[in-house]
Amino acid sequence: SAMREADVIIFLTNVRDQIHPDDEDVANLLRRTRKPVMVAVNKCDNPRFCQEAMTFYALGFEDLFTISALNGDGTGDLLDRVVEVLPPVENEAERPEKGIRIAVIGKPNAGKSSLINAILGEERVIVSDVAGTTRDAIDTTFRIRPPKADEVLEEDLDEEDAEIIHSELDESVVEEINDEQGWHDEDVDDEEGEDAEEEEGDTSDADGYGEYVYQREIDEVEKLVAAGATKKERTSSEQGERPNTGIYTIVDTAGLRRRGKIQRGIEKLSAFSAQASLRRSDVALVMIDAAQGLTDQDAHVAGFAHDEKRACILLINKWDLLSKDNATHGTFIKHIRHEVGFLNYAPILMISAKTKQRVHQVLPLVDHVYEEFNKWIDTPTLNKWLDETLHMQSPPWRKGHQLRIKYVTQVAVRPPTFMFFVNNPRLVHFSYERFLQNRLRQAFGFEGCPLRIKFRAKTKRVEDEMRAEGIDENKN
Repeated sequence: SAMREADVIIFLTNVRDQIHPDDEDVANLLRRTRKPVMVAVNKCDNPRFCQEAMTFYALGFEDLFTISALNGDGTGDLLDRVVEVLPPVENEAERPEKGIRIAVIGKPNAGKSSLINAILGEERVIVSDVAGTTRDAIDTTFRIRPPKADEVLEEDLDEEDAEIIHSELDESVVEEINDEQGWHDEDVDDEEGEDAEEEEGDTSDADGYGEYVYQREIDEVEKLVAAGATKKERTSSEQGERPNTGIYTIVDTAGLRRRGKIQRGIEKLSAFSAQASLRRSDVALVMIDAAQGLTDQDAHVAGFAHDEKRACILLINKWDLLSKDNATHGTFIKHIRHEVGFLNYAPILMISAKTKQRVHQVLPLVDHVYEEFNKWIDTPTLNKWLDETLHMQSPPWRKGHQLRIKYVTQVAVRPPTFMFFVNNPRLVHFSYERFLQNRLRQAFGFEGCPLRIKFRAKTKRVEDEMRAEGIDENKN
């Protein structure tokens, strides 16, 4: 599979073993691919070994390079030649899309590699009972069509779980996939793609809301947001929602442990690679081993996804290994919600990567969460919601002053970020901020994705005072 997808093949050999019979078998296999092959003779650490490497021309390939992976000798020449023979990219727009980027994270031996193989329908990554088998983050880009609704909801389900899945899948998702014609896989190249064209948010004015929001205030919001939003937020806002074309890039990562337990060397590099893949992802699939139950290590790994502000889904793997009764599912869910309350917005799905039970529901759920992650609410709708919220519960008093919220606007997506313009951000209590988050979720959904709320002073005088006191009003 790797040879079939490759544009250039590097045939790595060992100069100290000379030409091994296995090398000749591999060479015969590579010749049949009719693709450029570079023979890299490794461990050439001195002139004598470099001379002995010439015998590898007997394998029948023209491009031969003596290298030392240990100290980097010869690798530059090898890379230059690889770049030389790579096929040109005629047009940036013709590069294959990456689609939705999915990072599969979890503690060692939680079943991450098994899940990826089950989704792809082939043994793409190595699976072993030995914890820590996966060391590198492996990207796989593929195209797939979602299954029919009846396949998603009924296949491989027992009576206990059928009702659960009906409630977990959003009705709009079911209606969307109901029109599809079944599964279809097609591997595509794993090159960097470009985001789709930006999707403009609704910038209609706030007429119709009385004296509460004036058009001049809306104009002022846009100016202040442009001046105050961070570069990352502006970029996300400008990009808008990338439409789902059925293309996904799924990343198998190394198992993560607590920082204090990570050993120096390979494990530490693997952990860095996994966290970097998480930062580049759109949706994080947090794998939890049902047989072991929720552990402190699972909560720690889930915290990575929350801290990076990625859309998140909790997958309870090895569900087939549990002895279940009518209360098992509810009890397990309640325990997870209690222990990882900071991810109370993340949907939970019970699966078995080994038996493929409900594995086919993972991608439809990813689509739904990704749509929520890119959701944009226009300013008039938000301010109508704010008016209702303020009537429900007035802002708190603090040090003899009451918090007054003037208006709100969304300034970014991925994650959805909201800017509240207030009389004084120092009057905001964390409990009222949490109340606003909960109200946003009740009104607009945002299932599976974190929300970021910021408070900005309406007047320049308050901003100057906060700046003088060293208070970051955008911190949140």
